[in-house]
Amino acid sequence: QVFMEPLQELQCEGYLLSVDLRSIFANLEELCKVSMNFCHTLLNVVEASRSEKFSSANAIVQAFEKFGSVMCPPYQRYCTSYGNSITYREEVKSNEDYAAFIKWCERNPKCQRLKLTDFLVAPIQRLVKYPLLLQKIAQYTAEPNQSSSIENTLHEVQESLQALEGKVSWLSHFQLMQDLQNSISWPAVYDLDTKTALPESLRHALAQQPCRNLIGSPRRQLVLDGTLTVVESNRTTDIYALLFDDMLLFTKPKKGKRKSSEVPSSLKRHSVLKDGTLLSVFRQPVALDRFMVYDVEADQASSLGIKNAFVLVQENRFQQMTSVTMLQASSEESKRNWLTQLAS
Repeated sequence: QVFMEPLQELQCEGYLLSVDLRSIFANLEELCKVSMNFCHTLLNVVEASRSEKFSSANAIVQAFEKFGSVMCPPYQRYCTSYGNSITYREEVKSNEDYAAFIKWCERNPKCQRLKLTDFLVAPIQRLVKYPLLLQKIAQYTAEPNQSSSIENTLHEVQESLQALEGKVSWLSHFQLMQDLQNSISWPAVYDLDTKTALPESLRHALAQQPCRNLIGSPRRQLVLDGTLTVVESNRTTDIYALLFDDMLLFTKPKKGKRKSSEVPSSLKRHSVLKDGTLLSVFRQPVALDRFMVYDVEADQASSLGIKNAFVLVQENRFQQMTSVTMLQASSEESKRNWLTQLAS
């Protein structure tokens, strides 16, 4: 209603005819129909089971019976086209009329400040959330027989998604990005900068970061992650650093943890996240072209009472240095690894 239909109407009037709708939206209409049918099926079986207690797992099992055969094929077509869609959208941006049209669409209140990219990636995000839905249902299913039925359905859905991953090579990486995103919370800006006085009337407007879905991009690559220590003059803080191919993000482990059964398989190779640890942003992400990295020699670090140290100097777009951060790695090998990856 916001992007596709207005573009179709413009093309019917003879405008933006060089823009290929299929290259942008792929089979999105087919996906909408399949998803709507799935929702109707789920609602129908739930309504039909109202005569019983809703605690019965039969309704959920019945709704997911044809997940692999009905839901996955159109998702496969969409996922296969998605990479080409990204490339095409980058190319067509050079068309000034198209760029102006997209900006106009994105100002629509229905978008709630989301971009076209956010909407086009949403079907893939939804796909990888179906197992999470079933895990939650199983968690709150008390009777063993019903819980077993849900677990079997979960296993079948996971097998269907694994088969899909085999056909769409980047989907497993996208799953990792989504799982990372779901493991990280973004504090309000005034919680990150507690020294700033702020009128109470502004707190609600600034309570949420506008780009909390920042990490879950299909094109973003996780280069390196691990535990580091921020060394300040009067204290040290243990952090979990995530180096992506376009930014560096510092987070802190939160007190609460997930149950081991709720930890996504994609995170189980990560030392801190594999036990269910959740993260909170410690400092806002920094673009890789906005900092310099310096090694700290062993004798200099020793004089400060630390070891395996290196320094990040952040710059703004005017090439002015804005902050300095001393970091300590767990070992010399870890330090060398961070220095190599940060420098490259």
